[in-house]
Amino acid sequence: TTGTTPPFVLSDVTNDACVGDADPDTIVLEALGTYNLMAGAIASANRQLTIRGDGDHARTSYVVNLGGAQRLLHVLGNSSLTLENFTVINGFVAGQGGVVLAEDSDLTLRRMAIKFSAATDGGGAAFVSHGGKTLDVAETSFEQNSILADQSQGGGLYINLQTGGTVRVVASSFLSNEILSVAGSFSRSGGGLYLQSFAPATIELRHLDIFGNTITAPSFSIGAGARIAPSNQATASIDLVWSFDVFVHINEPEFAAYAREFARVLKPGGRGIVHHAAYLTYFEAARVE
Repeated sequence: TTGTTPPFVLSDVTNDACVGDADPDTIVLEALGTYNLMAGAIASANRQLTIRGDGDHARTSYVVNLGGAQRLLHVLGNSSLTLENFTVINGFVAGQGGVVLAEDSDLTLRRMAIKFSAATDGGGAAFVSHGGKTLDVAETSFEQNSILADQSQGGGLYINLQTGGTVRVVASSFLSNEILSVAGSFSRSGGGLYLQSFAPATIELRHLDIFGNTITAPSFSIGAGARIAPSNQATASIDLVWSFDVFVHINEPEFAAYAREFARVLKPGGRGIVHHAAYLTYFEAARVE
């Protein structure tokens, strides 16, 4: 960092940590205030990098402002990235991941806030795995991020598991993220969170606050036929299962697999409620339960 009073500048120290030898690097944001990224978006391959706010203060005490013209990081090629205990605002990219894009790399987000950022997929963050990589998100908020494209998914967080992987998103929030109106395709999904897997994967979504996310244009999306891996939830351990307009997006075999899983995890006397749309047109639907 440079400077002694806010706003501080993230520049050479960040780039130096992302190039050179393959040893793990850690950047600690110690000074309270706002940091501006001046060197442009950072791309890194085969790196182990941690960026964290000093643990003595809350994540709101360390704010990285991307200026509405760049993402923070693009990691690829078997990298491992951890972001912890700070806030990132005003990211932008004409692609995936307004703040961070992890391709075939492990990504960990801990006590982060990702806000006011935009992209064509994954307004806040995007995770794309072709097998064996892990996304681990905990105590992280995705708030007021947006995407704008003919075919767009995941206003806050976009997850695409091409050949499996591991996803854990717990104790996190998706608040007031948005897919904005645009002419063209009706394929838009997941105002707050979008996840798809084309192969068996380990997925845990737990204790999530999903509220106020919107798609401001008519939307019609056909599912990719993701296979359903059995959950780790104990048998007969849940009182209520709720689904709203999800199964219209997946194929019949996956629908049946979910139904069997619902039956397994529900307690005796528990209830499973599935709300399903029977589309008449893109704009007007008769709904059945």
